[in-house]
Amino acid sequence: MFGARRYALCVFAVAMTVMMLAAPAGASTPMSTLPPIHHVWLIMLENHSFAENFGAPAKQFKATPGSPASMSYMASTLPSQGALLTNYFGVAHPSNANYTALLSGQPPSFGFLSSNACPKTGLPKLGLTFCTGNLLDCLYFSPFTVKRMTNLGVAVGQGCVYPRSVPDVGTQLRNASLTVKAYQEDMPAPCTHPQLGAYDEGDAGGGAGYETGNNPFVYFHNWIDHPAICNAQDVPLDRNTFAPLTTDLQSIATTPNLSWIGMNLCDQGHDNCPNFYSDRANGSFFDNATICDGRQPASEYCNAQASWFLSKLIPVSTASPAYKQDGLIAVI
Repeated sequence: MFGARRYALCVFAVAMTVMMLAAPAGASTPMSTLPPIHHVWLIMLENHSFAENFGAPAKQFKATPGSPASMSYMASTLPSQGALLTNYFGVAHPSNANYTALLSGQPPSFGFLSSNACPKTGLPKLGLTFCTGNLLDCLYFSPFTVKRMTNLGVAVGQGCVYPRSVPDVGTQLRNASLTVKAYQEDMPAPCTHPQLGAYDEGDAGGGAGYETGNNPFVYFHNWIDHPAICNAQDVPLDRNTFAPLTTDLQSIATTPNLSWIGMNLCDQGHDNCPNFYSDRANGSFFDNATICDGRQPASEYCNAQASWFLSKLIPVSTASPAYKQDGLIAVI
């Protein structure tokens, strides 16, 4: 417990990082009498270890003179406000399987050999191609074929886009008369994804910054088979104004019970973006961005981008009526 609010900050090492912030409570309120959580925000980061975000590399990071880059918000401010959980890990690398596992509990799928289904992967000149599952980031937006379901609800099979028989937390919330909304930063249009079976360049043909694999809801037929639902509940997020999130947060009635914040490749720390601080309002924001390779100190500049973004986004969310009443924020 910290001050007048309780916080739970979690961190997934390896492929992801998680933090949580929760609803207001009096400083002397026993944990057993705290109000139930009814509004949750999930914010997903990328590709950096626990040490890079909270360990010595993060705490010792010093930006070049004149740079506004800083790790202080992520490495120091957030942990000082709550509990930092250190024994959580991603289920796979690359990223996509972590996203779908978070929503559904489904483990990674590897993929399958094919003579023609996925012509750009494998050994196409020899007539042998490989259709990657989400363990290898779903290079094709291919349907998931279920061979069987275990008694624990695990879908055994191969592919990427899960059938209606595989539940996700968003659909379960809707079925329970609760609300869910995914805010995807720099997504060009609501519910953007490739056509089924199409090769996925990563951005679903929608331009820089947005990656299909970082929008896990579109990997479930329970979403994409219902365009009205998907278009209303999987929406673009403005990187500067945070609209429409800011509008939804104005009242408890319009705040979803689950809000997913899908960040662009710069703000989530996936890419090192030289225009990050100087050109956020323009289309050239993503110019000359490169994937972070984990080497220091360049990797900490990527993490500093995420730290800066969180320092702007989280106060907007914690100031909302829904958060103050019964909210929890998880940064993953």
